[in-house]
Amino acid sequence: MFNWKNIYGKDIGPFKILQITKPDKEQSIPTEFFAKSVDKDINLNAFEKPSFNVKIEKKDNKVFCELIDYSLPYENLISDNLKKNIKKWTDWIDYWAIDFDNMSDIFIVMWVSYRTPKNRGLKLISTPYNFSKKKSYKVLIKVIDILGIETVKKNTTSHFN
Repeated sequence: MFNWKNIYGKDIGPFKILQITKPDKEQSIPTEFFAKSVDKDINLNAFEKPSFNVKIEKKDNKVFCELIDYSLPYENLISDNLKKNIKKWTDWIDYWAIDFDNMSDIFIVMWVSYRTPKNRGLKLISTPYNFSKKKSYKVLIKVIDILGIETVKKNTTSHFN
C-alpha cells in the first residue's frame, strides 16, 4: 500500500473542486479569490480576457516558443491574500502548452510546462520542435492561470519552405 504520510507528511484527504467550466458557459473565478469588497456576482465577460505574448523562433526545420509576458485585466479584483504571493507575471501562470501542428479545432499537447506542489518552477522556453516536412504549420499556445482561466493564442503560423 502507498503511504502518503511518509511521502507528503500527512494523510490523504478529500479535495475541493472549485469549479467545472463547460465550453458553452461563461468563465468565472471562484469567489474565494476575489477581494472582500468586490461584488461576488461580477461578470468577468465584461472584462478583457487575460493575454500573453510569445516569441516564436525558427531555425532550419526547428521551432521553439518563449512565453514573454502575461497580463490579467482584472487583477485589481483579486484578494490581497492571493496577490501577496504574486511577485512577477510568471506567478499567475499554472500551465502552458503548445500544439506545434494544429490542423483542427482540437488542441493536441505536443509540449507542456506546468507547476506542481513541490516544484513551483515553470519553463518559459520550449524545447525545439523538429518539423519533418516543408510546409506551413499552425502553432497554437494555451495558457492556464492559477485562477483556472484558459487563454489560447491562435493563428500563429510558421512557414517552412
